[in-house]
Amino acid sequence: RMMMLLHQFGSGMFIHQTPASLHQITEPFSVADDAHYVRRFHFDDPRGILAQHDPENARVLKSRFMEMWAASHPAASTTRLGL
Repeated sequence: RMMMLLHQFGSGMFIHQTPASLHQITEPFSVADDAHYVRRFHFDDPRGILAQHDPENARVLKSRFMEMWAASHPAASTTRLGL
């Protein structure tokens, strides 16, 4: 399904792989904007939080994401041949 989404929305979607040094991160999160985010406590645990109007922690998570993004590399292409 993810590859179908990538083909359909390839101009606005990227799939990157983190290096081995970041594989110990077990807390998935998604930052919506400067004040809202969703965070799970562990990828094996369905529990999590929806934070609204929390700009301080949203800023921290966005910073963590930017660090991970900078250390990662592209892992999938929008074309079938990978070109």
